[in-house]
Amino acid sequence: MPFVVPPAPPLLRDPWAWAPVAAALVLVAHAFGPLIGEPVADDFYFLHRALLSGHRSLFDAGGAALYWRPLPRQVYYGVVGPLMLAHPLALVWVHAALMALAGVVLYRTLRLRWPGPWAAAAASFPLLADSARTLIAWPTLVQEVGALLLSALALHEGARRRLGTALAALLAGVLCKETTIVTALLLPWMPGLTGDQRLRARWMVATAVLVALWGAAYALVVRHAGLVFQGDLEAHPLPLGERLLWALSHALEDALSLPGKPSGVATAAFIGVLGLGLWFATRGQSRARWAQCRPWLAWGGTWFLLSTAMLSEAGATWGPFRSVFGMVGLGVALVPLAGALGRGWLGGLVALRLVTFSLSPGPPAFVTGKPREAGATMDFPQLTRLQHLVHDTRRVLQERFPTLPSRSIVSFYYLPDWSEYAYGGSRALQLWYRDTTLSWMPFPEFVADRGRRVTTFIEFQPRELQARGPQIALVEPDAVRSYLAASDSIEGWGYQAALRSLARADSLQGGRDAVVFAGSVAGARATCLLGLHREDEAMLEARRCVAVWPGSADGRYVIAVIAVRHGRWAEAAAEVDTMLGFSPDDERGLLLRRQILAARRSP
Repeated sequence: MPFVVPPAPPLLRDPWAWAPVAAALVLVAHAFGPLIGEPVADDFYFLHRALLSGHRSLFDAGGAALYWRPLPRQVYYGVVGPLMLAHPLALVWVHAALMALAGVVLYRTLRLRWPGPWAAAAASFPLLADSARTLIAWPTLVQEVGALLLSALALHEGARRRLGTALAALLAGVLCKETTIVTALLLPWMPGLTGDQRLRARWMVATAVLVALWGAAYALVVRHAGLVFQGDLEAHPLPLGERLLWALSHALEDALSLPGKPSGVATAAFIGVLGLGLWFATRGQSRARWAQCRPWLAWGGTWFLLSTAMLSEAGATWGPFRSVFGMVGLGVALVPLAGALGRGWLGGLVALRLVTFSLSPGPPAFVTGKPREAGATMDFPQLTRLQHLVHDTRRVLQERFPTLPSRSIVSFYYLPDWSEYAYGGSRALQLWYRDTTLSWMPFPEFVADRGRRVTTFIEFQPRELQARGPQIALVEPDAVRSYLAASDSIEGWGYQAALRSLARADSLQGGRDAVVFAGSVAGARATCLLGLHREDEAMLEARRCVAVWPGSADGRYVIAVIAVRHGRWAEAAAEVDTMLGFSPDDERGLLLRRQILAARRSP
């Protein structure tokens, strides 16, 4: 038999209306860590533009080169920028509150046509996903949060046939992010909006005019400001069909909070379960309810597919946060289907997503040398990894240098893989000290021009080498210069001169805690001793080197060479494999591996 929807009680007396708020709190609880909210990467571009450049135009990318999104980038960062730097955790609660509000507004929209449990499940659907955690933890994703909230408001007003306020919400939404076009296209077709075809045509014309005017303005801004799109940066873009399937697989996996690279399993499982659900829904007592739910399945499925299709240009830069917007439609499609089948199906859907969400990894306790392999450039663990790194850099740097002279230069000695972009070039340093003359110098530039006056070098400290405290240490510039001088001498077989330079590097660095630099010096010293045929001393120094810094290629190489000389092939092979695990392109290690393999194959 068909379901009957009783009138919704007032908001504050509607218990199901609190479900999205509860979902937002669960989201915060599963994302919470002391360093979430710390500005990283894109944040520094927008903050630098808003706080230091003095430029206030709305008609560009707000400090970046991609897309025109003036409300989140220029307006939001201009208003909350100082709070973002001083109290980043406060922004987490702001984003969570906006997400909860979007859920409540969506609930009130669906509650006009659906029972309370159904509306609550669909409204909470985008919030109970691993990918949604990134939306509250990364300030730059206010553009995603804004598009979500303003789309929910547009649907709320559309369901009540308020064209003016619906168009205002849509306009603000497309100025947050382009995916709001999906809302504009589907709003006139929302089930239950109206049965009057002339009224529907009026809504279609109004939304089409709004999108056309926005599109014309967007094109002018792109031409005037020289903006580009993500797809323009892809060196070898995949064919459109492959990109669409790739995006669909990612989006479905994100909806189920499944870690790892998409393998098609999520897509196949989803299609299988959906087919089974449709078969049951069109049989027996579920048939009448299915007739009422069918328009919502079509409308929500179209929302999900269109949103996912727009994400196909992301390519190699996929981030799970991109798929949260499409989950609105997926929830609207799946919940009434499950509801039509019975309470058990709806409860099973909610339970499944809660379980997979709870199994997603929490914030990392420390910075790892390599990001987690998950098929995404910026998922929640990678984001919080970078936030830890940036926070520790700022803390250690400002403790040692509360102020910096104008035109000061800071460089990197060692950083973990895939992390340098977290600083936004020199922008992070300039924002921390409020001085646009400061600059970061990439280490290769310093190697090429060692006379540059560098204030200090930043070194990442792997957690396995340090039990507690910040994972950043500072290295003295003159100590680095002495180490580089020793490296030059080693290349020219000047081992005695290199040993003197290395002793000077140790002395200049003193007792400061920089284990990677200390390991680098010890590895170079082991190389010198090996070159001087002081094999026993070289082995002792190499062992000390890898004990201090296991990733030292020099220390591993010396141990492997000595092992080869004494016919200890297994030991040599193990050292070379470890060496290449840290430095896969090291030519010495690759050559030595070939020599070891050839020697072990020979009779």
